[in-house]
Amino acid sequence: MEHMVGGAFKRMRKAKGYSQAALAREFDVNVMTVWRWEKGDLPVPRLAELALSALKPKPKKKGDK
Repeated sequence: MEHMVGGAFKRMRKAKGYSQAALAREFDVNVMTVWRWEKGDLPVPRLAELALSALKPKPKKKGDK
């Protein structure tokens, strides 16, 4: 099984309604780690990929697009 690339990870994160900072808090990592995964500087760990896929989408707030 291939690992998720940064762009796909970013698209999934955004589709679930998480900012990089919010996801970093959920995963207990530094926001720069999420940024590096998405940029491709670090490979996305399989555990992070699985955890993101298991997260429920955040409810949209009034005024969100």
